[in-house]
Amino acid sequence: MFKTPEVTLQGVLARNLPLEIEPCLSPRGRVQFRGERALLVSSLTDLKARAEAFDRERVRKSTVARIQTGATLIAGGYGVIKLIDWLQRPGCFGEFYYRDHACRDCEFKADCKVEKARRQG
Repeated sequence: MFKTPEVTLQGVLARNLPLEIEPCLSPRGRVQFRGERALLVSSLTDLKARAEAFDRERVRKSTVARIQTGATLIAGGYGVIKLIDWLQRPGCFGEFYYRDHACRDCEFKADCKVEKARRQG
């Protein structure tokens, strides 16, 4: 946080160290800092570290959100495929009988056998 000497800051958190600047620019048009150079460098280094940490967290959250969206789409697609399969099944599904004429040419014959075995335990 930068401030000129005539500005008073009330309620500033302890972690925000204000760096004082001169009210006027230098003859070359640059900001002039008051205080020690080491304090300025330290403050700017800390600011850069916090900005990089914030950016890393933002990227992590974005990646997690993309993974969640992808997983939801995959699970939803699988659910839709299973629902369509279930809706296409004949009413006799799970009651396979090898001599029944309808069961011979049924495209669900293999799954119907498995379902019948599962029901019988």
